[in-house]
Amino acid sequence: MTDRDPVTGVPTTLRGSAALLLWMLGAASAFASVLGLLGDRPWFLDLFAHFRLQYAAGLVIAVIGMGLLKKWVSTGVFGAALVLNGVLLAPLWIAPAQPQSGGPELRLVAFNVLTSNTQKQAVTDWLNTTDADVLILQEVNQVWIEHLDHELVGFYRLQTASTREDNFGIAAYIRGGLVVDEFDSVIDTAEVPAIHVVLEFQGQKIRIMGVHTLPPVGSAYSRFRREQLRDASARVTQSEEPVVVAGDLNATRWSSPLRRLLRETELRDSAEGFGHQGTWPSSLAWTGMIPIDHVLVSPDIRVEDRWVGPALGSDHCPVVVDLVLP
Repeated sequence: MTDRDPVTGVPTTLRGSAALLLWMLGAASAFASVLGLLGDRPWFLDLFAHFRLQYAAGLVIAVIGMGLLKKWVSTGVFGAALVLNGVLLAPLWIAPAQPQSGGPELRLVAFNVLTSNTQKQAVTDWLNTTDADVLILQEVNQVWIEHLDHELVGFYRLQTASTREDNFGIAAYIRGGLVVDEFDSVIDTAEVPAIHVVLEFQGQKIRIMGVHTLPPVGSAYSRFRREQLRDASARVTQSEEPVVVAGDLNATRWSSPLRRLLRETELRDSAEGFGHQGTWPSSLAWTGMIPIDHVLVSPDIRVEDRWVGPALGSDHCPVVVDLVLP
């Protein structure tokens, strides 16, 4: 005969199994939540920083379940971890105070198109519908450039775009009518190209930096990513114009090197107020994507709107932002 709980009538073996599974879910989520606060020394600790929404979802389940089972200590511990993640996630849903910019409006698309993507026509068809002024495109090789040059309508490519076969080619396409005041394609400390362009738009200048960092898949690559973001930070602070940093940074806003960049430059994450807009990996859809593709803006630039577009064969989703310049 099966033993049952005298209050709920649930078999005690089932109750015990549920408690164990819930405890394991809550403990793993809480432990990972704390590890993600410990920086990137050693490098692998920073990998735990990226999954705040997923930790929060796991902790909600654990808190509710342990509460129903009257496991009050576990409920309290997991609840505290849930609050921690809630605090870190909250700025994405709380619209920040924005400058009352009255300058020209500019739409920018940042898209890691994936070198091996076979849906090139779908990508350019979509880009042509965005009504964008600036396209920052990553993982472009020579085949991609030839296709983009032929299929994009109303854009011209800045001629020093860097095409590579190693997934780190980068290109900028500008809507006809924009004036390029300054342009450079620089090789950063990781031997990866980055784009720096100053546009003059209706009398207002703006510096746009297209950056693609190395993925943190080991100690060396993590160090290079840290140095790339440090280099970007230095260039932002030296700029006399308002700055936009756009691209696949292989880091979420909770990652230690990206937190440092935001702190040192006072750039603002354009996602604030628009929710958790995951961009990678696109195969996981909304359940597991994390926001590693960014558009960061100077404090005097207003973010009018921001959304994520379709992947179109890439492992990343594009980010589209409407900006109002000072």
